[in-house]
Amino acid sequence: MKIRGLANLNRWRRMIEHFYLSEAAKLILGGVIMAGALTLALPEYQILTSLICILLLGSLVGVIVRPKIRVTGQLPDKIIAGKEVMVRYQLTNESHFPAYEVSLGFTELPRAMQMSGPDRCLFSLKAGQTKPFDIHFTVLRRGMYEIQEPCAYSTFPFNLYRNRLRGQRRRTKPVLVLPDYHPLQRLEVAVDPRYQPGGIVLASKVGESPEYIGNRPFQAGDSPRKIDTRAWARLAIPVVKEYHEEYYCHVAVVLDTHITKRRIPKRSGYPNFEAAVSLTASIADWLSRDERIIDFFAAGPDLYVFRSGRHTAHFENLLDILASVGHCHSNPFEVITPALEEELTQTSSVVFVLLDWDEHREKLLRLAVNAGCHVRVFIVRDRPVSKSFAEAQGWAGQFQVFASETIRQGRVERL
Repeated sequence: MKIRGLANLNRWRRMIEHFYLSEAAKLILGGVIMAGALTLALPEYQILTSLICILLLGSLVGVIVRPKIRVTGQLPDKIIAGKEVMVRYQLTNESHFPAYEVSLGFTELPRAMQMSGPDRCLFSLKAGQTKPFDIHFTVLRRGMYEIQEPCAYSTFPFNLYRNRLRGQRRRTKPVLVLPDYHPLQRLEVAVDPRYQPGGIVLASKVGESPEYIGNRPFQAGDSPRKIDTRAWARLAIPVVKEYHEEYYCHVAVVLDTHITKRRIPKRSGYPNFEAAVSLTASIADWLSRDERIIDFFAAGPDLYVFRSGRHTAHFENLLDILASVGHCHSNPFEVITPALEEELTQTSSVVFVLLDWDEHREKLLRLAVNAGCHVRVFIVRDRPVSKSFAEAQGWAGQFQVFASETIRQGRVERL
């Protein structure tokens, strides 16, 4: 109970400091503190009382003069991390008197969210009048956020307080922040078609029949379900329907989520991990342009196994998954390995997006190579790797290492 009380107290402190009090009010409060300190040495109270009167008068007028404002509009369902977003709202004055110095803003902001663009204010909004108001903001980190819709406020009369206006409800909107990525111009991935047992029905987990190519005489061991009764009646011999066995290009993409506990995240997250997610999105975008089945594997706080491609989920669904993938401080490869091993016999190639190179990652890579899969390895790291991968390049092919800033700036165009 004490922890909840302290959290609420801290929340109100932040709201008063960052929303309710304007910069001018903070300066006057500083002047009140300095004037109060001077009165301890000198019996002069004029400056102190004048500043206090200004603060009290501004607060009193702001509370009394509170027009009713209706705000129309809402935040988008999805945005892109690091990109400025502009949302247009409509402000309608439903009072019988004009509203002055009306603006729109967020009372609370997530840590990864910041306002951008110049501060705007509607000097006057007449009774019954409607005017548009644009809000610009940026979310630095991907993920799912519960964001309160902005509220209308007025700084009338002295621009000291942001007084919330009447006629508004507190509305919270879930916003999914997708990873920012840059489309690739070229990606070299060997995609030899492999036989998919059960055809696309089992490969994609959807109800599509294999392609029918004709009939043939019944043979011992054939399933009775494939018997063509009409052809049997016509030819007087049992015949079965014959289907084309299906082969598809099946590619797996494995994302490394292991971050050591020693590292401290920035406001936008861990730079190399966020860059690895962005690179994974770029790779998946390229692979989804053709008729391929794409399996995505990642293990953070939860295990993510997602299939997209031919007749299954679209690339946009994979972006939604990437928006929610979190890092983990424990070894995730013990969780990924069994899930990946089940699919390797039907997988043509495996693309690894790693954050480092060590024995655990080498073991996972050997598993894919020993299963006969083609592999591509990309390491996103700003410091030297923990272990040399020179020997591994002899049996797994060339590794490519990228700095997080290189990926963030979109300088990776060909892989």
